[in-house]
Amino acid sequence: MRRFRARWLTLLSVAAAAATVLVAPAANASVVPNCTAGPPTAADTAFAARMNGVLTQKLAGAFNGTRAACTRVIVNVVRQRNLPQRAAEIALTTAIVETGITNLDYGDDDSLGLFQQRPSQGWGTPAQLLDPVYATNAFLNAMLRKYPNNSWMNGAIGPICQEVQRSAYPARYGDEAPDGVRIAAAMWGAPEAGVSGVVYDNLLRVFARGTDGALWQYYWNGTEWKTQDLGGGFIGAPAAVVHGNVLRVFVRGNDGALWQNYLVDGHWTWQRIGGGITSAPSATMHGSVLRVFARANDGALWQAYWANGEWTWQDLGGGISSPPSAVMHGSVLRVFARANDGALWQNYWANGTGTWQDLGGGITSAPSAMMHGDILRAFARGADGALWQNYWANGTWTWQDLGGTITSAPSAVMHGTVLRAFARGKDSSLWQNYWANGEWTWQDLGGTIT
Repeated sequence: MRRFRARWLTLLSVAAAAATVLVAPAANASVVPNCTAGPPTAADTAFAARMNGVLTQKLAGAFNGTRAACTRVIVNVVRQRNLPQRAAEIALTTAIVETGITNLDYGDDDSLGLFQQRPSQGWGTPAQLLDPVYATNAFLNAMLRKYPNNSWMNGAIGPICQEVQRSAYPARYGDEAPDGVRIAAAMWGAPEAGVSGVVYDNLLRVFARGTDGALWQYYWNGTEWKTQDLGGGFIGAPAAVVHGNVLRVFVRGNDGALWQNYLVDGHWTWQRIGGGITSAPSATMHGSVLRVFARANDGALWQAYWANGEWTWQDLGGGISSPPSAVMHGSVLRVFARANDGALWQNYWANGTGTWQDLGGGITSAPSAMMHGDILRAFARGADGALWQNYWANGTWTWQDLGGTITSAPSAVMHGTVLRAFARGKDSSLWQNYWANGEWTWQDLGGTIT
């Protein structure tokens, strides 16, 4: 993990689109039709249409089924090698610059294939380099060799691509990195499901994404659970927070930007905040300042905070592979996330400094942190699919298995004196595990959430 980096930057890339590196093809040169045995699938075509709406650089409006099929091959190779998503982000960024993620049988000098690798430089035979599976493995092998001990997990993507590929135009990798991250995040799999619970107007409310892609809330009226459709369209899990007398629910929109739906005088209003994020957000109050955290296009932890009537973005560094979870622990602001190594990490702000700390474990979801009296608890799904917590008491972190089988990230909330952890069950309904009278109890709350 990188230490805290206080850099005031915008998340939105304004770099000009870069031209390709390739020279004009010879008269008999051709583009290899596909990266797969058959033509692009209907799913490839649908994926391409989706990406054309969010890409910002040279592939904006030009992403097609063939490029989607090649993307699928690259991501599958990364998965088969049990490498994290960041490896796909680096490989795809390189392929965007070199070929537009297209398998070419021509290039500068003797360059060939997705990554324009050269037989004369020891990358492989021409036939091997035109095999996208071989070419991707060759690229990953070079990356792992040049960045031992997983050092490629940290740092900006652009320089890593350049170190592996050695382009005459190194700046182009940095220009295309945000789109490389967007494509990798979209192809990697469905965004992590999750829910968010909060108490507002004396009602316990739980927010989730419905099967229609809209924002839904479940609320407890004192006698039964009710549901309400709040509209909109978003990706992943929502994050609810009470800001003064306003209830706000933040989400990652279908466009990859940060959005909020806020409740004032009984009316819900959607608003686009902007930025470019690749995870669900987490929101908390830090004194009088509202802060919203998320994983950004560069894989680092970023925050957008509301102060003096405007939103400001800030890079907090690190390398995370899940949505974050922010909580106030006394006077210390702590942000928890699953790191690239699968462990639970925190970034805590104290005495004007942000510090990263490895809390160990092996989790398969984003965490959810909550104060329970004077005990700090962080909940997550374990590798066994059960709900786990890591709690801080008497100066020690302790892991505990809370059982159950959940298929989303959990969300913890205090409801009066009762601690409740909500998650999607294996039946796709909303479940809670609540702590009362010295024991944990599971309860099915029904519904169908994504």
